[in-house]
Parts: sequence; C-alpha cells; structure tokens
Amino acid sequence: MRIILGIFILTLIGCYPLDSTWDPLSPNYIPPGKAVFEPNEQINFGIVEQFTSHNKTLTLRNGGKRILKIESISLSNSNFSILPIALPVDLEPNAYLNITLSINTTNLGNLETQFSAQTARGTQSILVVGKVVIPGSASPNLVLLQGKNGRYVTYQNGDVFDFGGDLSSEITGWQVPFLVQNKGNLNATSVTVVVSGADFNSYGTFSNVTLLNGQSSSEFRVQFPQGVNAGIKTGTIMITAANHSPVSIILNGEVQPSTPKLILVDRNDSQTYARNGKPLLVLPSYRDFRIINSGSGTISIIGLTTLYSRLEYDFLGPMVLNAGQSGIFKLRKLTSASSGSDILDLNTTNGTYQFAFEVE
Repeated sequence: MRIILGIFILTLIGCYPLDSTWDPLSPNYIPPGKAVFEPNEQINFGIVEQFTSHNKTLTLRNGGKRILKIESISLSNSNFSILPIALPVDLEPNAYLNITLSINTTNLGNLETQFSAQTARGTQSILVVGKVVIPGSASPNLVLLQGKNGRYVTYQNGDVFDFGGDLSSEITGWQVPFLVQNKGNLNATSVTVVVSGADFNSYGTFSNVTLLNGQSSSEFRVQFPQGVNAGIKTGTIMITAANHSPVSIILNGEVQPSTPKLILVDRNDSQTYARNGKPLLVLPSYRDFRIINSGSGTISIIGLTTLYSRLEYDFLGPMVLNAGQSGIFKLRKLTSASSGSDILDLNTTNGTYQFAFEVE
C-alpha cells in the first residue's frame, strides 16, 4: 500500500511542477516573455528617391510577464540594413528595444525584406517595404488651402486670393483661415509662412516646422484692412522650406470709399434684409421694421414709395440717421392689394435703397 501511494505521489510531482507559475492551468501562472513589434503590421518607407538616405525605427517590446532574451536579429536580403546593436539582450516585461532600419536606395523599384528577431521563445518576423524612384520624382509639394471644416480651395505658387471689394467701415475683424499642406511624397522641412503687405494683418503664422508627407499645418489667419483709405490693397503669403522652392500667393482686395449704407431688420425676429437680399414676407397686420445706417457718415431718409402699391407703411419723415443709428417704421400688406411681389424704395439724400418683399 505504501509503495502504491509513493508511486502516486511521484506521478503527481512529474505531471505538475513544483513551480506552479509555469503551469497554464494554475492560478499562479505567469505568462512568459513575448516579442511584440510596433508598428505591428509592416514597416513602410513609402516612396523615396534614388541615392538618398532614409531611416525608420522599429520597436521590439516584451509584451509578456517574464524576461525575454533577444538572441539575434536579421534581414532576409540586402534591400535594407540594420544599424548595429549589441545582442543578446534580456528585456524585462514592458521593456523595449529600438531598432533602426535603413533602405538601400541604390536600386530602383519596389523593395521588400523580412525582418526577424530570434528570441528564447522562438522567431518573430515582420515585413519591411519601400519604393525607390528616380531623383526628382518624389519630393514635397507645398500648397496653400483656404477654408475650414474640411472645405478648402487650393492655391499654388503664383495664384491670387481675392478678398473682393467691401466698405472699410463694415470690415470688423474679418479674418480668413488658411493652411499649408504637403501633398508630396517626402517630408517638407523647416517650413515657414510670412504674410507681407502693410494693409494686412496675420495671426498664427509659423516658422521652422516639419510637415510630413500628406500632413497639413496648423491654421493661420489673414485679416483684410480695416478703417484704411480707399483703394487697391495687395500683399503676399510666402511659404518657404529648406527642401522646397518658395510658394508665393498674392493677396488682392479693394477698399471702397466709406459711405452710409442702409439695412432693414424685422424687429420681430431680428432677421436682416439688405439690398438685393431674399424677399421678406409681409402679412396684413402691421410689423415693426428697423432701418439701420451700418456705414459711416449721415443719411437722411426723405420718404418711402412702393413699386406695385401692394404695401402700406406708417413712416414719419424725414428720418436723419448718423453712423450706427436706427429708426423704426411700420409696414403691412395693403388690404385691397392682391398677393405678389413688391419693392419698397427708401428715398434718401444719398440715393434710393430698394428692398424686396412678398405679399400674401
């Protein structure tokens, strides 16, 4: 009986090691070291030019819970090379080893190799790829993008951005957003943006930044002149880079002489209707409208008239408005009028202002 019991105990010891941390079925189990590549799919050098130098870093991390011995590393061919590194090395859990790879740009075409790391737990491999093209066919391609929220217009060297003609008295902090984008195959280094022109202000311009291929810069803004003398205003957005020819975008705009300008505001819903704007619906009951002088200087409203006699108004004139001032009058559909469109004329000392209405 004792002999049988001894054999049973020896059998148990043989099946289950005394150190249960190695037993996957044991609650004390600790996973062994594990080689993890970052990035974990492949190393891609992209498109590079012949006879140039390019490096990529591959990180080999111990993703296990025990020490992992890295015994050696190798490549399957000479399309790429490895910067010398001292091996073997023991990696503690979560410790990592950075490995620098270089692409051999002597030969043209699509290149690939298999990078392998031999560890105490076996061999781990990852694909390395790249394409070598003739000199000059792969380079940064810097362009200027104007817009925001994913809706942009592209400007290239020599193009003109036109601000259009506006009254200087109405321009209040009008800032136009721009971005620089690298649309090429190589990184653009030391990119700098300078806005010149005495009548233009810039905010958020930058210098000596690197734009990776396909990457866009942070946003910067250009402000059209405010409160300056009338006339044509010009400036330049100049984009320079260490490895790219200069990109020059011309800024162009015209500041017209400051004059009075009338706008109408429906006092009930604060909706503005300027000249040539969307027709405003008028009902049989009176509504209050505010006339605002949004320009500069003084204007006198002598009286109101309608083109098709479908509108009835309550206006006490003349109404004298300085810059920024407003006055109120009442407007409704004429009871006897048929439905349709009508034009309201504001007759002033500065000419006639017309506003479109729709009568029900």
